[in-house]
Amino acid sequence: MEAGKDSLSTDDQADRHDELDKEQIPPADSPLEHRYSVWAMMKQQMQQDASYSSANKIVASFGTVSDSNQLIRLMMTKILVNSLSKSC
Repeated sequence: MEAGKDSLSTDDQADRHDELDKEQIPPADSPLEHRYSVWAMMKQQMQQDASYSSANKIVASFGTVSDSNQLIRLMMTKILVNSLSKSC
């Protein structure tokens, strides 16, 4: 290391890293830039007049980081429960 140059100690580097992490991670209740919806295509019986749009239904909508995290946890739980029930 050259004399006269400032250097950060290990503690200072860790503190700076923590500051950067806090800046990059939004609070859980932060609103998203847009509102989003999750859609699902429901199984329909074969009909001549059945349309693509009538088979699609909104499952959920969310507009905050917290709401999106809750939806992801709910969907993952349902997937896990369904896969476990089919394996038994």
